[in-house]
Amino acid sequence: MTSSFLGSVLFTLLLSAVSLDVIPSSPSAGGISEQRCFKINENDVRALYNQYNQAVMGCNAVRVVALFWDRSALIPTNSNFIRDTAEKKLDYYREFLASQPKETVVEDHIDLSGCDQVQYTGVYSLEYADLTSNSTSSSNARFSFTFQTFDGKYWAIKTLHSSKLPNYEHINPLENFNVNGNSQNSTSSVGDSKSK
Repeated sequence: MTSSFLGSVLFTLLLSAVSLDVIPSSPSAGGISEQRCFKINENDVRALYNQYNQAVMGCNAVRVVALFWDRSALIPTNSNFIRDTAEKKLDYYREFLASQPKETVVEDHIDLSGCDQVQYTGVYSLEYADLTSNSTSSSNARFSFTFQTFDGKYWAIKTLHSSKLPNYEHINPLENFNVNGNSQNSTSSVGDSKSK
């Protein structure tokens, strides 16, 4: 037999093995065939936020930072810098908590669709002491938390972004707007004939 004939026979056998799924496929997820997906409900998500809010109102920076995972990010309301270590978070919260902030959720949205994580977003009213003028200030800010778990029991903050609202509009320009770009308050709708 020639070597080219043997080569074509081996190639044919290899192709038939592949088509019959004789060659084993590699296991998914690094050898884990089944991965659990840990979930919580909306009340649990709000309880996680309340735990954070209680720590903020208690003005204890160490207690607040303990609610974050080690590898997490804080994009804070009153800073231009991302805080991605415990030390940087402590530095921010020590200064921020000196103003004795109080947060009250005005509007919230919860996304439970993730696996092992949830998103909690919304707007809160932020009241704090202005230490320079010796008065109290307030503003609205938007927030976005990502809470994450690795075991389904302990949930901690993976990311937190908070920023003051960029303007003082009290009317939501999208509130009276539908998908077609027409105002929902218009007197006539598509297909509505006034003349008969």
